[in-house]
Amino acid sequence: MEKNKPVIDQTLFDLKLNEAKFYSDQGLYDEADKIYLQLINELKQLPETKSSNIQIRQLESIRQDYQTETGQDRSKVKKTHPSVDEKMSDLADSLSLVSESVYIEESSFDNNTDNQVTLFVNEMIIQAHQRDATAIHIEPLINSRNVIIRFRIGGICKIYTEITNKLALHAIFRIKIMANIDITLRAKTLYGKIRFKSKETGAIDLSVITLPTIGSREDVVLKFSKILEPMTLQALGFTEHNRGLFLDILDNRTSGLILVAGPADSGITTTLHSALELVNTPEKKICSAENPVEIDHKGIRQTEIQPDKGLDYPSLLKAFMLASSDVIMLGDLEEYKTVSLAIKASLTGHLLFGALNALDAADAVRKILETGVNPIHFADSLVCVVAMRVAGRLCEKCRQPSSDTIQMLADEFGEDPLGFLDNLDKDNIVIYGHCPDGCPDCGYTGYKGKVGIHELLVNSDAIKSVIKDSSDQAVFAGSTHNGRESQKSALQKIDDAVKILKSTAASHKIYSLKQDGILKVMMGITDMAQIRRKCV
Repeated sequence: MEKNKPVIDQTLFDLKLNEAKFYSDQGLYDEADKIYLQLINELKQLPETKSSNIQIRQLESIRQDYQTETGQDRSKVKKTHPSVDEKMSDLADSLSLVSESVYIEESSFDNNTDNQVTLFVNEMIIQAHQRDATAIHIEPLINSRNVIIRFRIGGICKIYTEITNKLALHAIFRIKIMANIDITLRAKTLYGKIRFKSKETGAIDLSVITLPTIGSREDVVLKFSKILEPMTLQALGFTEHNRGLFLDILDNRTSGLILVAGPADSGITTTLHSALELVNTPEKKICSAENPVEIDHKGIRQTEIQPDKGLDYPSLLKAFMLASSDVIMLGDLEEYKTVSLAIKASLTGHLLFGALNALDAADAVRKILETGVNPIHFADSLVCVVAMRVAGRLCEKCRQPSSDTIQMLADEFGEDPLGFLDNLDKDNIVIYGHCPDGCPDCGYTGYKGKVGIHELLVNSDAIKSVIKDSSDQAVFAGSTHNGRESQKSALQKIDDAVKILKSTAASHKIYSLKQDGILKVMMGITDMAQIRRKCV
């Protein structure tokens, strides 16, 4: 091939083609048409060949179909057009002809590699941010030379594009450099962080996780840290009742253990930092140990967990205590050593915030007890448990009345310890659900943004009594020197205590996660489809 002849980078050409297909599938025909026109102009810059002429004719035919089908009434056009889809398939088949041409070739990555890969990675991040994605998943396909890229939007993964393994290797290499991750390691799980800036996105943070997979391959996940600074409790979705209780605790407590619990990606980190901000004053020294640090928090001394360097939760917690910290936050309370030290710190003058994975408030208590800590010390240290979920927030532009009635919701709500339902103007409440087809404003998902669902269990004498009675001081669930029967007996006592705890919580005017979610359905914030899926 002569050096002065123009070429088209096949990888970027395919990427643009996939992007146009995405826009057309979403009904954004004007955006798709702009890309098709751009591709046609690029092809016309090449010397005329049979294969390039075929592609030009096919692209022009697709544009003509869009103009014909959308010219009369765009609002009545379906999102997909069979005739267009068939031609897209034919166009994909013709790519093999074009790629054999001397004028269009897949990038060899010999010359402008850095620019091409940087362009691809930047565009991927920008597209994900503009579509309000929470994560980017780069995943090699089994028994294939290709790699699929998916965006998680509204909690659901959606395919963005499929790229060659060669481009994926260079893209992952680039991402590792941006995240300050060792590029020579592929057989280990690695973590990093990227501060990305562009005119389209502004400054955004992304957490990077690499996962070794079969066949000596490597998955990469980029998670958007959308919250660059702590949010208010109201913005997090706390109801007025829960917000008042939690603020009272933060205003008046200077020691004790506050647990924030929930499944992965339920907003635990965001909630912890929002709580820390409320106690963040110049008079207090606040330290946190996190894995990884997702939010840079002014006024807080943050340390990232690095076990290979001796920076684990127990060692950092000891250091924080010796450093005269007033407030301590731990990003994970799962192991006996960490939990026992945390309880000790909270009983010796420190206000300690801890995160753990649990289904609800009672399950969080169970998880702590199952580590084998002394239940008496735990009961005395515990201040409260905030259990949470995250539900999709209804798109206000396309939400629609639901088949659920206020009476159906009231029946599912159950006993109302605070009498909220009695004060509702039931005749004027409209129960909304999401629109299955969505609209352009919400990316055709029916949801735009998220809202927190919370359960706040505040410790009391009755709850302390239940926790203390959960196990004999001589037999703890996590003890290894006691026999299997002793451990089984201890676990059974914990199960019994959790059952009692749930009934005790109900009598203490505490709304469960599901009840808090139903309240937000009645407020028109989310729908029962989300609550039934998130709050079992």
